[in-house]
Amino acid sequence: MPARPTLPLRLLLAAILVLLALGALLTLTYATDALLSIVERLERLPTWMAYGLGGLTLLIVAATAWLIYSLFRPARKKRSKPNEPADRVSVEKRLGKLAESAPERAKLGDELLEIDRRAAKAVLYVAVFGEISTGKSSLVAALSGAELTRDVRGGSTRQVSHYPLQLDQHEIVLADVPGTNEQRGDALAVAAREEALRAHLVLQVVDGDLSRDQASEMTWLRGFGKPVVPVLTKIDRYQDSELKALRTRLKQRFGHEPVLCSGGGEEEVTVEHADGRKESRLRQRPVQIEALRQLLQSYARKPLAALEAAREQAVIRAVDLRVGDAEAEQRRAEAEKIVREYARRAMYGAMAAVAPGSDLLIQGTLATLLVRRLTELYDARPSEVDLDDLVKAAGGRLRGGTALILAIAGNAAKAFPGFGTLGGGMLHALAYGMIFTSLGRALADTLHQRGELDPDQVLSGFEKTLGDRNELLSQAKALLPLVKDVVTERSNAKD
Repeated sequence: MPARPTLPLRLLLAAILVLLALGALLTLTYATDALLSIVERLERLPTWMAYGLGGLTLLIVAATAWLIYSLFRPARKKRSKPNEPADRVSVEKRLGKLAESAPERAKLGDELLEIDRRAAKAVLYVAVFGEISTGKSSLVAALSGAELTRDVRGGSTRQVSHYPLQLDQHEIVLADVPGTNEQRGDALAVAAREEALRAHLVLQVVDGDLSRDQASEMTWLRGFGKPVVPVLTKIDRYQDSELKALRTRLKQRFGHEPVLCSGGGEEEVTVEHADGRKESRLRQRPVQIEALRQLLQSYARKPLAALEAAREQAVIRAVDLRVGDAEAEQRRAEAEKIVREYARRAMYGAMAAVAPGSDLLIQGTLATLLVRRLTELYDARPSEVDLDDLVKAAGGRLRGGTALILAIAGNAAKAFPGFGTLGGGMLHALAYGMIFTSLGRALADTLHQRGELDPDQVLSGFEKTLGDRNELLSQAKALLPLVKDVVTERSNAKD
């Protein structure tokens, strides 16, 4: 138990409490007297004037309270937009705003035009989709009667190819697409996924139980609302009991009864002779596609309008996501330009500073402008208080940093005439260029990831960069040409 205060101290505390109580009573008395006086004067006024003054008083109090709240309230967090269906008009509008140099712009525009081209044909598009060596091309050949070049080693489909198929006077187009696990280039897998999104129906071809990658592909396609039907090929390889178990397993995984079939074709088998010799031979597989034909007939009989609407929405949503990625890249490039612009301004301010401390005033103003420009670019508009707090906090993180040490050393060297002034100025400018680059990139990274200003994340990234000597060295090399430009500009201005 803590010791009691001494008697003199207790008397002093008692006296302070009495004075505080008296002060509170006096304040209450004066406030009451003032209030009664105001009420009395209001009663003498005409009714209309009394109500008018009362209303005006309340308005002033409310406006003052709102201004104080606006000044100190925390920055509003961006509300995440609900996952609404992508709209073609808005997607086309956003696509038009992309820079003409954006590599995705023309391709995504063609993707939207392809929606109209296929809709005009009014035929059912079916994508035969899956990993390499699952027998996709064999199925397409067996269904369409087309002569396809096939390779028993797998991976022979190098591009998307379309083959017409007539079933009960219904026209169908089969798309033979590259395998999704093609090791010779991810571009083939991308082409396969894009064609699957353009199709009305996707046949996901497997030759065994669903692998993790195949399950991921199925989930991805269904995320776009695509109807995905499992097709189990090469069924001649399985015993009846194995086939039954595999069929049950696939039905559980897909939530849909798999179609059992075999596209025929050739497979490489190893034959072992009685004398121990082993020989590789090509074996013809039986063709069993009747169940698959019946499935395609059932889809061909359905009204195409509903399938077309779902197909169009899937393509538009995919384009919408890719436009979003292109917008993000464009914004990142613009953010880097802004950071470089303000790093250059900071260098110029450092070279122009003549009195100790004047550089801090210049750079503080520029830092606030840099933060404001970047937050406006990412449509994250914090209050002025938040901006000022971030800039002050960033300044506090500089203590002991390499960039700040260079700035101090450069500022000190400027006191010596001749080379000291020039060399110190350049060192001073380089240091501030590194500081602004580090702060700007930390802020841009945070806004890119979160879409809103998170001071803690910005300061953490800023401090991490300032502590990374390799990163600072890389920045210094990139900023040296800017330092040279600033020195040349100042020299020309003096002349």
